[in-house]
Amino acid sequence: MKRKYTGLILSGGKSSRMGSDKGLIDYKGKPMIEYAIDALSPHCHELLISANQGGYEQYGVPVINDSYSEMGPMGGLYEGLRSANNQWVVVLSCDLPNVSAQIIGKLISNISDEFEAIVSSREKRVQPLCACYSKKLVAKVEDDLNNQKLKMMKFLEEIKVNYVLFDEKEEQCVNVFDNINSQADLR
Repeated sequence: MKRKYTGLILSGGKSSRMGSDKGLIDYKGKPMIEYAIDALSPHCHELLISANQGGYEQYGVPVINDSYSEMGPMGGLYEGLRSANNQWVVVLSCDLPNVSAQIIGKLISNISDEFEAIVSSREKRVQPLCACYSKKLVAKVEDDLNNQKLKMMKFLEEIKVNYVLFDEKEEQCVNVFDNINSQADLR
């Protein structure tokens, strides 16, 4: 039986550096959320958008709100794992518009039940918001939230992770994990 995946787009941040909701900001001709939808759709049987603000209903994708508010990506990850109908959740932050379906495909191809997470990396930088997480982690994430442990990097140190290296010398990987967090980044 072929595995099914849930795609989770994290778009619930405050966007304080951007000045307005990042997911709905135009980047090279379309809202950033659409890049995430395009990257995840070919691989995921279900999509969810984690957002604490309006404007995403137009995409026909269920929007889930954080029950743990003001908890950053950990709060969104918790809601996604809790809401997903599949064992593996493919997480992509809306501020990574250069991540392609090809990148997501490579991540998914590395999923194995011996791991709890499959996380993209380049050189010595890890990108926990372009990753696959097992639904088995929902209790761990909830425990971390209850204990105010909100750092994604610390969370990764405490679980079984397969890091997938993306070589920046490959054309499709150049600048792929550059976050668009501010108006300066947009330019």
